[in-house]
Amino acid sequence: MSEVCLREGETQDSLLRRFQKMVQMSGILREAKAHRHFVSKRDAAQIKAKNNARRRRRQRQPYTGVRRSVEINLTKEVGANIYVGNLSQGVTEEELRQLFMQFGQVVSVSIIKDKYSGQSRGFGFVEMPAKSEGEAAIAGLKGKTLQDRTIDVSEARPRSYSQGGGSRGGGRY
Repeated sequence: MSEVCLREGETQDSLLRRFQKMVQMSGILREAKAHRHFVSKRDAAQIKAKNNARRRRRQRQPYTGVRRSVEINLTKEVGANIYVGNLSQGVTEEELRQLFMQFGQVVSVSIIKDKYSGQSRGFGFVEMPAKSEGEAAIAGLKGKTLQDRTIDVSEARPRSYSQGGGSRGGGRY
């Protein structure tokens, strides 16, 4: 603790006002008013940390307001995502696009390639804007041949994000 002496001609009230001004500048007025004494820099830092901790605790209170649900309009027709399998290595995305354009508009075509070699993995996906066009393309192209291979056409299933595969190995305990 540091001590402060009265100046010549100074009353205790003016000393208290001077003290409050000093404390207010350092940001610890609340704590200092309760103790009515001067605080060292180390003590001031501890008091400031306590006040900040209290403030953080108050901010972490759980939300108690009214929760509102959100409605999503699903009446819009969803497009068709089509899986095309058993593709030849030489098939290009443009050839696949031309094949599916016989049945309607094609939004996108992607042939899946190996990330290291860059060669086709033998399957791809075609996206069509209307589900009815996609169903017509599936029915019309199932069993067709493309570059001496019979292609497998079906509706693409959503990707499953499964985790892990169990334990590996296992020692004695």
